[in-house]
Amino acid sequence: MAMSREESHSDLERFFLELAPRLETARALDRELDRQLARRFNVFDYLRTDELGLSRVVADLLNPEENHGQGTVFLRLLLDKLEFKVDGKIDDSQVDVELTIGDKGRLDVAVRIDERHCLAIENKPYAADQLNQVKGYLEWLEQYDKSMLIYLSPTGEGPEKHSIGDVDLAELRKDDSPHRFVIMPYYQAADPDDLSFSLADWLADCRRNCDVDRLRWFLREAETFCRRQFGGNTMTLTESSTVKNFVLSDSRNAETAHFVHALWSELRKEVGERFLKRISCKIEEKMPEGVVCKYEFGRRYHNWIAAYSNNWKQYRNPTNVAKLQQTSIRLQTDANGLNDWYITVQSPLLRKHMEGDDSSRRENLDREIPNELKHGNSSDWHIWWKYVEEYRDWEPSLFPKIYRELELEGDGGEITDYFVKKFVEIAKAVIPIINRIEGGDA
Repeated sequence: MAMSREESHSDLERFFLELAPRLETARALDRELDRQLARRFNVFDYLRTDELGLSRVVADLLNPEENHGQGTVFLRLLLDKLEFKVDGKIDDSQVDVELTIGDKGRLDVAVRIDERHCLAIENKPYAADQLNQVKGYLEWLEQYDKSMLIYLSPTGEGPEKHSIGDVDLAELRKDDSPHRFVIMPYYQAADPDDLSFSLADWLADCRRNCDVDRLRWFLREAETFCRRQFGGNTMTLTESSTVKNFVLSDSRNAETAHFVHALWSELRKEVGERFLKRISCKIEEKMPEGVVCKYEFGRRYHNWIAAYSNNWKQYRNPTNVAKLQQTSIRLQTDANGLNDWYITVQSPLLRKHMEGDDSSRRENLDREIPNELKHGNSSDWHIWWKYVEEYRDWEPSLFPKIYRELELEGDGGEITDYFVKKFVEIAKAVIPIINRIEGGDA
């Protein structure tokens, strides 16, 4: 029998009142264990974990000639899990990161086993696909007798339609296809029709098949990173065990937990959107006259705040010719929920789509803005970009603090002030440059 509204409300109050002290006890135990064992420490918190950094980790493990000294052990484990059979030795496999393949782009990881066999990885931990990107990679792989393209995404998401064009992926996903396409998640295989294992599972296999303590430690760190970053699990084993035992101790607790879980996506959306709007409004107050600020929340790729002037040069997007876009300064996420926030000066078009005056302006922006901002990165889309140093990930652990800040009187707060200050510093440094090059007068 379903609970009445009054019973449901009463059970919710009891659930949280009884769970809170148990969690506090578990956290006190964790603090003591952390002091002795540093269990929350993870080397990947201090490494480059953008797309290129993660690609290099995977490529180095697959490379028989790399410094791990394990030869083909890790590569063989992946080939066996993929059921990718190779006639002959794999010792001479050539492994490349960011391999340029003519006008088809760059493959994140290419394992050219020999003249007949090639394994390729398109690494998509955060970014969206470009036009015909996957289609181009598949066409390039047709030169081999046998190939496989692995689409590595956070939790098993597939490529976007504009990335594969008219390619029949159903045929390429058959086991007997000479040129296969598979989707691999970083953590937890989501679709039974795809691979039954994740990158984290392969890393765990590598760890179990390695006798070198230093390597086993690194592989465990990488496995934990995948689980935490893409599985959204930031609880310790002590916390997890405490909550699980409490939920399973009473059927009413289990029903209440299910009720709370069902509401989480709605709560996440409400808190996240309110907070993004709050930051956007604060930023716009500090922008020069003529510069507007907008935000968008809830996208699969890139939640963002953008500042731009309508006076800046407009560009027509080749994938949507009716849409005009401008250079903008943005605070946005990679394609991983509300995590991996970075600030960027973003171009409205890829370099390869620019011609004439558009290309000339882009060259000037590419030269002057990085020179002004110094430390940072650049890419086809981003004239300059850099991850924020603090509060890079909002979910799930930062959400309670964000919510408390929203509930405070006034419109300030530690996290709000941090993002506003970082954004305004970048914007005020580059707006004069964009005004001069893009024809603005703000």
